[in-house]
Amino acid sequence: MTFAFSPNTKFNTFRYIHFLAIINFLIWIIFVKSVPAQSYQKFQDIQYDTKPGVDNNLLSLDIYVPNGGNGLKPVMIWAHAGGWRIGDKTQTRYKDEFFTSLGYIFVSINYRLSPNPPDIFNPERIVFPAHPKDAAKAVRWVYENIPYFGGDTDRIALIGSSSGGHLFSLISTDESYLQEVGLSIKWIKCTCSLDPASYDIPYYMSNYPTAGDEQWVSYINAFGADTAIWGQASPIRFIDENKDIPDFMLVHQGTPERIDLATRFADVLVNNNIPVTLFNTSPYDHNELNLYLGNSEPEFQAYNDSVAEFFRDCLSRVVSSKVDNTETTSTALYLFPNPTNGYITLSLQPGKMIPVNSRIMIFNVLGEMVFEQNHSNGSSFLPLQHFNAGVYFLKLHDGKKWFTQKFIKIR
Repeated sequence: MTFAFSPNTKFNTFRYIHFLAIINFLIWIIFVKSVPAQSYQKFQDIQYDTKPGVDNNLLSLDIYVPNGGNGLKPVMIWAHAGGWRIGDKTQTRYKDEFFTSLGYIFVSINYRLSPNPPDIFNPERIVFPAHPKDAAKAVRWVYENIPYFGGDTDRIALIGSSSGGHLFSLISTDESYLQEVGLSIKWIKCTCSLDPASYDIPYYMSNYPTAGDEQWVSYINAFGADTAIWGQASPIRFIDENKDIPDFMLVHQGTPERIDLATRFADVLVNNNIPVTLFNTSPYDHNELNLYLGNSEPEFQAYNDSVAEFFRDCLSRVVSSKVDNTETTSTALYLFPNPTNGYITLSLQPGKMIPVNSRIMIFNVLGEMVFEQNHSNGSSFLPLQHFNAGVYFLKLHDGKKWFTQKFIKIR
């Protein structure tokens, strides 16, 4: 079809512009309006710890908060795979959408990594116990801060794949990691582990990899060659019915090796009266069972349903002691939005500006004052674009008394 317009005719020029506007509108309808709305809000690159010389990304996490719903939401924390040397919190595949669609706040964490490629002769490399120590600090951060995102600290669950599954299995059985950061394993209600080989590292290293092969090198890279350290890194060694160990789900591939490793761990859990669910993902292999969890295709429904049912049943036995106070009308300091990516609005009651000449101070988590200002105009708007990502405490004096509120600055 040919359209001919005379450049000297104003009417034809107008008709051409009008025609283009219609075409652009139709393209917008077809390609934009047909894209489904995202079911969650993502807060990314939040620091849960800092260490000199360590990339901040390795000590950060992302939070996916489902849209809608009433009341506090259960919390699912995810640890990625990668042989303790590769991987990233962004590698959630279908899991962020899957778990937020079930009503969970989904948190994906990073942790420090051993060298890649392996450098087993480097005594300065990142090795155990750096990985589980980071995982425990991430869990602590979530426990302390997830209420600001609408999360219920009485309903926290863990899920990890391969090396991530090992880390969460370890901090769910060896209470020392969470105790070191001021928490107890009783706050972890359920743990799902996707096919790690490392429930009992001395047993695994004695029976499966050959010295010098890729798996053997990967373990030496992460844990060193001391068999005593291997035992300290083995979740199976810390199972005790007298501890508050959470319910477990052990997902494994259908090979004889992984069936052996998972059932040995399950047997010890059962012998200590700890509930455990086993799920064989055959014919899916080690990588596929990680990649396909949450995939909405019908062939993965049984897998998805089993994982969802485990967490639903586990958390249904938890009676939450927390109350959602987000709608309170008592006199208090309100900050919105919190978390924020650039500004906050302050009020002492919903919708009411702060008084003229209020004094505002902001402190970081180290107790250092990073901002101070007298609000002479009573403005309720406070720009924070220059602040680094992290947790802060805002103190406001209205001329009569001090109010304090915690807020989170994200990128």
